[in-house]
Amino acid sequence: MTERFTWERIWTQGDTSDGWSHSGICVDHTGAVVFAAPEGGALIRIAPTGEAERIAVTLTEIHGISVDAVQTAVLWLADPGEKPCAADGYRPVVNAGRVVALRDGVEHELAQPRLPAYRDACWRPTSVVADADGVWVADGYGASLVHRFDRDGAHLLTLDGTATGTAFDCPHGVALVTRAGARELWVADRGNRRIVRLTAQGEHLGTIEHPLFTSPSSLAVRGAEVVVTELFGGLLAIDADDQVRSLLPQRAASGHAAPWPNALEDGRLVRPELGEEQLHAPHGVAVAEDGSILLTEWLIGGRQWRLVPGLTR
Repeated sequence: MTERFTWERIWTQGDTSDGWSHSGICVDHTGAVVFAAPEGGALIRIAPTGEAERIAVTLTEIHGISVDAVQTAVLWLADPGEKPCAADGYRPVVNAGRVVALRDGVEHELAQPRLPAYRDACWRPTSVVADADGVWVADGYGASLVHRFDRDGAHLLTLDGTATGTAFDCPHGVALVTRAGARELWVADRGNRRIVRLTAQGEHLGTIEHPLFTSPSSLAVRGAEVVVTELFGGLLAIDADDQVRSLLPQRAASGHAAPWPNALEDGRLVRPELGEEQLHAPHGVAVAEDGSILLTEWLIGGRQWRLVPGLTR
């Protein structure tokens, strides 16, 4: 079953930006929606009143954004350290990857684990979540590892996915999900087109695979379901029995080679023509208290959507 949504644009100023947005999204402890400015280096915070605020940060690319489950005024930010530069034909600026806790404008950083894997791979974290048991970080663009830290930042555990029978290949997004009263860590293992379920201690509980999975990217809890963004245009939900359904009508398959998700105009990358009430390259996802789904899109200027639920059909 698909759902009927009312589509609302959260912020339209990115429509004229040449910054290539690659943002996460969250709802903070006040109910404000938070996502990255397309050009990087700042968060955009949209208060429940609609007032927009820009919050400067020292990060290159604010790819993953989440609210700390314990200290709810704290935002966790994952920065893979790479950002296409519009002034240089969208060649990437490359800096060190970072994971930061942000509170009242002050940043506190988690250190990269000292592991042999990082002799040959860079630290390129893509997603981070935190609760009373610690902090989980997905290094999706670097060594394809998932790490656990304690609340003080000490590194505790590293998972490479091999306990599932297959090593992780771009563990792009992580989320904490409660099942039967127990906390689980879910990993959107994009390169392997699957969702991996783990205990809070990192033990493998199960793997969810489905033909609808082509590019699972980010995860958010919505009641008894988990919402999954598919980078190639899909929006899926997984129910309490691990059944997968599409929340929106399936789009016809199309090519996703460069210059997608953008377009070429006189040899230059530009923002593409975009359909209304249609996802082009959904990336980050969050869920509001009323069940609305909040989304970002990966493209020049970005788009941020609020999908307000209506009837199921």
